[in-house]
Order: sequence, then C-alpha cells, then structure tokens
Amino acid sequence: MLQSGPAEEADLGGSSSIYGSTEKLSPASVNRILMEFLIYFGRAVVVFFPVYLTGYLGMSISWVLLCMVMVSWWKKNRQWKDARIGTAIEFVDNETQVINKELTNALQMASWVHFPDVEKVDWINKVLEQAWPFFGMYMEKLLRDNIQPAVRQSSPALKTFTFTKVHFGHVPLRITGMKVYTHEVDQREVILDMNV
Repeated sequence: MLQSGPAEEADLGGSSSIYGSTEKLSPASVNRILMEFLIYFGRAVVVFFPVYLTGYLGMSISWVLLCMVMVSWWKKNRQWKDARIGTAIEFVDNETQVINKELTNALQMASWVHFPDVEKVDWINKVLEQAWPFFGMYMEKLLRDNIQPAVRQSSPALKTFTFTKVHFGHVPLRITGMKVYTHEVDQREVILDMNV
C-alpha cells in the first residue's frame, strides 16, 4: 500500500482547479462562446470550401491562387481607404483644436489683414529703406547738437555726458500697417497709428 504524503494531498486538492472550476457559466457567456466557435467554423468553411470545390470539379489550383491574390489586393486597398477615412474623421473630431491653432498663427499676421481700416503702407517702407542711412546721420547730429547740451545743463553730475556713437543699424524700420484718425480729433490734427 502506498502512503501519500502531505505534498501529494495538497496536489490532489489543487487538481480540481486544473480539470475545471466549480463556477457555472452564465447563459450570456455560453452564447458568446458558441458564437465565437460558429464564426471560427464559418471562416474555415469559407477558406477551405473553394479549395475542395476546385478539386472536386477537377479545376486548376491557379483559380484559387488568383482569388487569394484578388482578396489580398482588395484588403490592402481597403486598409488604405480606411486610413484616409480615419484621418478625416480625426480631423473632424479635432476641428476646434485645429481652427484655434490656425487662428493663433493667423493672429501674427499684419494688422491690415485683420482690420479693414488699417492700410498697407509699402511705399513708406520703400522711402525708409532709401532714407535710413541719412536718418542715422540726422539723428546723430540732432542728439549731439540739441539733446547733449540739454542733458549737461540739467544736472551738475551729468556735466561730462556725451554721445560717443549713434548707430541705428543697417536694417531699416518696417511698418506693417497704418491707421489714420481724422474724424475723432481736432480739425487741425491728424493722428497716425503705425504698427512697427
């Protein structure tokens, strides 16, 4: 007679979980399992029936291969179309985010694009481009002849104040738009609001 040790008894107690559980399946899960099996069986019949039929009718296997090539081509084409449709649906779903992003980029445009009363002033930019070197010389003369003496006279601590070098750079000022106020001000005034 064989004696069983505690380890074998523990194994026998655990063997019930290997062969099955004591839980009962719900009718919904049984239906789901049956449907999965029927779908699997239906796919197998769909795949193997043409092969059986060609053999039964004595036809060449090349017909089956031709059908498989056509089906694989159709699936590849369908995946490409599904990817395009998916991209379009994603765009429609995120439309507000895309529009907000485009609007923030558009807000960095010139003001004459957004506001009809702001005028585009390319002619002023052309004049500034031609006059920019002379503007620098004029401003240097103005600062040295008028501003420098006024600053020296304003305080005894600034008696040695001087402009050593005045340079406005090689790139001229660029004006992107201009709005003119004539009706909101006095008749002898014109206010130019320039976007630099």
